[in-house]
Amino acid sequence: MRWLLYILVGLLLTVTLALGIVRFAPATAIAAANVLQSSVKIEAENPTISFFPPRLTATSLSIDGEAFEVQGQAAALSVDLQDWWDGAPFWSLRAEHIVLMTREDQSPPAAEEGSAPTGIDLSPAFTFTRIDIDVLAINDQTFRVAARNDRGVLEAEVTSENLNATASIGHQHAHEFSVVFNQNDIRFAGAGQLHTLPQPEINLSTGSFNMGTTSVTDLRTLVSCAPSGLDCEVKNLQANVEIENLAPIRVDVSSTIKNADSGIDGNLNGTLDALQLDVSGQWVDDTVKFDVEASTDAWPGFLPIVHYAPEDLAPFKLSARGNYSPAAFKLETSSISTPSHEAQANASIDLAEGTSVAVAINAQRLRIPLIPAGTEAEPETAPKNDDEPPPLLSTEPLDWSWLDTLNLTASLNTDVLQLEDAVFNAFSLDVHAKDGALNMQTGSGDPENPDDGGFAGTLELARAGDGVDTTADFHLNRIALETFGFVPQEELTGGRTEVLLNLRSNGASPADLGAHAEGEMYAIVEEAVLQNDMVEIIGSDIIMEALEKLNPFVKDDPSTNLECALVRFEATDGVLKSDDQLVIETDKMEIVGSGSINLANEALKITFSPSAKSGVGVNAGSLVSFLALGGTIRDPGLTVDALGTLKTGASIGAAISTGGASLLAEGLIKRAANAGSACEAFRKNRTSADK
Repeated sequence: MRWLLYILVGLLLTVTLALGIVRFAPATAIAAANVLQSSVKIEAENPTISFFPPRLTATSLSIDGEAFEVQGQAAALSVDLQDWWDGAPFWSLRAEHIVLMTREDQSPPAAEEGSAPTGIDLSPAFTFTRIDIDVLAINDQTFRVAARNDRGVLEAEVTSENLNATASIGHQHAHEFSVVFNQNDIRFAGAGQLHTLPQPEINLSTGSFNMGTTSVTDLRTLVSCAPSGLDCEVKNLQANVEIENLAPIRVDVSSTIKNADSGIDGNLNGTLDALQLDVSGQWVDDTVKFDVEASTDAWPGFLPIVHYAPEDLAPFKLSARGNYSPAAFKLETSSISTPSHEAQANASIDLAEGTSVAVAINAQRLRIPLIPAGTEAEPETAPKNDDEPPPLLSTEPLDWSWLDTLNLTASLNTDVLQLEDAVFNAFSLDVHAKDGALNMQTGSGDPENPDDGGFAGTLELARAGDGVDTTADFHLNRIALETFGFVPQEELTGGRTEVLLNLRSNGASPADLGAHAEGEMYAIVEEAVLQNDMVEIIGSDIIMEALEKLNPFVKDDPSTNLECALVRFEATDGVLKSDDQLVIETDKMEIVGSGSINLANEALKITFSPSAKSGVGVNAGSLVSFLALGGTIRDPGLTVDALGTLKTGASIGAAISTGGASLLAEGLIKRAANAGSACEAFRKNRTSADK
C-alpha cells in the first residue's frame, strides 16, 4: 500500500506546485502550457489565471495557431467545461479590440477567366468552411457571431439584443456583396461590388435606409479609400429621401476626408433638390472648424416656410464660418440674403461653465409676415362644445427655472423692419438675462419725429419664489392698422393706430399673472373705413349682433366711416375697469361703454349705449337704450334693455334715461365737441393730467 501513498503524495505536490505557479507566476504557467503543445501558442501581457471557472485575462493577448491568429487588447479567454463535454461551443473571447486573421488551408476559389487579380488578397477569407465564435464582447456590447464559406461565397450573421445583421460576399473580381442591417427601428439594406485594386472601393449600386419617419431609397454611391490612413472619397452619393410631413428630397453630393498635417480635412458639395451646398471643415484635436455656403434660385419644396411665399425667400444665399468644440460654439461670421432679408450675424455659446450665449444681428432689412402668404386673415373658430369652456388663463404653473441658468446677451438692429406691410425704421432689440432676471428693450422710429410713427417697449422678468415679478411697458404710435394685414385691405382701409400697455404683475401661472395685474392699457384707432359685411372677417356672431343693435346703419350702409375707436382699461388687483372710455364714433353714431373684466374669474360686465348724431335722421326711440355684455371672456352673452331699466354708473344711467341724448353732454363726448373727436379729447385730457 506504500506505493499508493507515494502516488497520492506526488499528485498533491504536483497540484500544489501548479497552483503556486498559477497564483504567483501566471506567465510561467502560460509558457509551460506552450511547451506541452505545439498547435497553438499563447502570449499575454500582465496575465492572470483562474481555474474555477477557467479564465485567462491580460492587457494584451495573442493566440497563434496553424490556421488562424487572434490578437486582442484587454482580453479575457474563458472556457466552459460542461459545454466542451457536451460538444457545444465552449469558449468565449472578450476584448476591447480583436483581430481574427485566417491562414490558408486549402486552395481558394478560382478567379473567373479574364479577371484581374485583386490588389489585396482576400482569398483566406474564403478558405474556412465554417467559423463559429459563441460570444464576442466588444465595449460592453455582446454579440453572437457566425460565418461560413459556401462555394466561394462568405456569409456572416451577427446578432445581439438590439442588432441583427447579415452579409455575404462572393469571391469574384470585383467581389459582389449584399448586406442587411437591423437595429431597433433602423434598417439598412444594400448591394454592390467591393473592389480591391488598386485601392479598396465600395460601389453601392442599390441601397435603402429606414429610421422612424425617415426613409431613403435608390441609394447609390462609390466610396474609395487609400490602403492606409484616413483618406476616403464619396463620389456622387445619390438618393431619394422622404421625411414625414416634408416634400421628397433628391440628394446628389460628393465628399472627401483626408489626413492633414494639422488634423483631418473634409468637404461636402452637391445639391439637395434646388439647394446648392458647399461645406468644408477641419478637425484639429477636439475642435471642428467649418465653412458653409448655400444658395438657390428657387426655394426647395422640402424646406418648410412659415407665412412667407417662396418668392419672398429665393433667390437665397447663405454663408457661415465658425468652430465647434465640446466646450464652446462660435459663429464668427454669417450672412443671409433673400428678397425679404439682408442681414449679418455672429454668435457664441460657452459651455465650459454653465451655458452662456451671445448673439448679435445687424441687418439692412427684415420682413416678417404676420399672416400666411396667399390666405385671408381669418381668426380661429373654436370647435362647438356643449361642455363648459376651459378658462382663457391656465391655472397650471409655468416652469420658470430656465431663468435661473440663462446667461444671454442678444441684440438685433436693422435699418428697416417690415411687419406685413407696416414699416418701422431704425428698429432695435436688446435682451440681457443673468442671475434669474431678464430685461428686454425694443424701439423703432425717430424719437425727434414721433409723428413718423414707431414703437418703444421694455419687458422685465425676475424670479420670485416659484414664479416671477414682471413689468411690461409698450407704446405704439401712428401706425395704420390696415398695414398689419389682420383684416384684408378690401375690408379695412386706414386706421391710424396707437397702443399703450403699462402693466405689472407677479405669479407662476397665467391665471396668477392675470389676477395680480396692475396698470393701464389703451388702444386708439382713427380715420378708418370698414365694410359692413364683416361676419367672415370677424368670425364672431356675438360681435355682429352687438354692432347691428347699437348701430342700425350697419344693415343698410355698405361701409362705416370710423372716426374714432377707443378702448381703455385700468387694472387693479386683476380687475380691468373702464369708465366711459369704450368709445366708437362714426360719421353717424356715437357709442359709449363702461364696464369691467375680472381676470381672476374671467367674469365680463360691459355696458354700451348708442346715440345718433344730429341731422342724421334716425329716431332716437328706434335705438336700443342699453346693451350689456356679460358672462365670461370665453363665453360672453348679450342683454338688451330698450326701456333703460338697467343702470350701471351715473353717466351711463343718465344716458339711458334720456334715450342716449345726454351722451353728448357727458364725459369724453362733451370734451369731444371742442377737440374734434373722443380720441382727441382723450389725448388732451391725458396730456393735461400728466402736467
